[in-house]
Amino acid sequence: MTKRRKQKRIPDLLLMAIVATLLALGLTMLFSAGVINGNSPGVINDNNPTNLIRRQLMWTMVGLAAMMFMAWQDFSLWRKLALPLLVATILALIAVRFLGSSTFGSTRSFFHGSVQPSEAAKLVLVIYIAAWTTSKGDRLKDIQEGLIPFGVLIGITAGLVAIQPDVSTAFIITATAMTMFFIAGATWSQIGILIAVMAGAFTVLITRYQHTSSRMHDYLSHLGDPMSSNQFQVKQNLQALLTGKLTGRLVDLPHQHALTLSWNDNIFALLGQELGLVGSLLVLGLFAFLAYRGFHIAIQSDSQFGSLLAVGITSWLTIQAALNIAVVTAVAPVTGVTLPFLSFGGSSLVASMAGIGLLLSISRGTASDVKVRKKSSSGRRGKRRARVSTVSSTKRVPRRPALRRTGTRRR
Repeated sequence: MTKRRKQKRIPDLLLMAIVATLLALGLTMLFSAGVINGNSPGVINDNNPTNLIRRQLMWTMVGLAAMMFMAWQDFSLWRKLALPLLVATILALIAVRFLGSSTFGSTRSFFHGSVQPSEAAKLVLVIYIAAWTTSKGDRLKDIQEGLIPFGVLIGITAGLVAIQPDVSTAFIITATAMTMFFIAGATWSQIGILIAVMAGAFTVLITRYQHTSSRMHDYLSHLGDPMSSNQFQVKQNLQALLTGKLTGRLVDLPHQHALTLSWNDNIFALLGQELGLVGSLLVLGLFAFLAYRGFHIAIQSDSQFGSLLAVGITSWLTIQAALNIAVVTAVAPVTGVTLPFLSFGGSSLVASMAGIGLLLSISRGTASDVKVRKKSSSGRRGKRRARVSTVSSTKRVPRRPALRRTGTRRR
C-alpha cells in the first residue's frame, strides 16, 4: 500500500498537446495581427509590429510557470484554500470598482489593463464550488442548505463582475457554476429556478446598460441577415471569414485588411481569414477535443472533489470558447470575451493555463485516491456521489453481486 500511495499517473499528454497547439496558433495569429495592423493607434505603442507577440510571449512564459506549478501540486490542497481564495477574490472585485483602471468604458482591471480580477474569479469560483458541493453531499438537494447559499454566492460574485460592467464574463461564471451545481447532484427543479432567476437578472442588466441593450437590439433586428447589421464589427468579421474560403489567404498577408480587435476578441475572424475553413475547423476540433479530455479526466478521477473540479474547469473554458466563436460568427450578440489560449491578454491567458495545470494534476491522481479505492474494495457504501462519478471505470473493483456470482467469498 505504501508503494501505491507514492505512485502517480503520468499527466494527460494529449491535453498538453492540445494546449500547445492552440498556443502556437495564437502566437502565429498575433504576429499576423501586428504585421497587418502595422502602426495602428492603440495596437502597437512603440511603432514596432513585433511588440504584440513579444508581450504575448512574456505572458505565455508566466502562464507556463503557473501551469507547471498547479500541475505538480496535489490538487486536494486547493480544497483547503478554497474559502481564503474566494474571500480574497471578492475583495479584489470590490477594490477594482474603486481603484481600477477604466478601459473602453469599463472599470475591470488594475495597472492599466494588465491584471483583471474577474479572470482569476473564474478559476477561484470553480475551486470553491467543487469544495463546497463535495462537503454538502445529499444536503445539496435541500433548498436552505443547497439552493439558497448557492444562489447568494453566484449573485455576489457574478454581480460584482456585471457592474464593472462585464456582462459576458458574468454569464460565463454563472453558466459554469450552474453546470457544476447540476453535476454535483442538484435537482432539475433547483436548476429550473436558477435559470429563471438568472434570466431575469441578465435581462435587467442588459436593459440597464446602453451598450448592451443596443447590441441586443441590433442582434435581434438582423438575426436573419447579419450582413445587414448596423454594427461594423459584425459585418467585418463575417466578411473576413468569407474571404478566407477553404484554405485562407495567409500568403497574401501584406494585402490583408485590418480587423477591429483582431488580436483580442476577434482573433477567430483573423484566423478564418488567413487559414480559411480548414483552420477554423481545426480550432473547433481542438476545443472539442479539449472538452473531451477534460470530461474524461473528471470521469476517471476517484476523488469527487477532483471530478467536480475537472468538470468546472472544462465547462468554463468550453463555454468561453463557444461564446467567443458564436459572437464572431454572428450567432450571439457582440460581447467582449477572449478566445482561450489564442487571444492577446495577460490575466486571461494565465488563468486559463493555471486551470489546465489543475486538470493535469487531477489526471495524475493523488495519494488520497488510494484511500478511496481501498474503501470501495472493502464493500462499504458511502454517500451518494456526484453524477459525473457514477460512470464506472474498467479499473474499479466489482461490486458485491459480482463477487457472489463468481462464488468468491470475502475474507
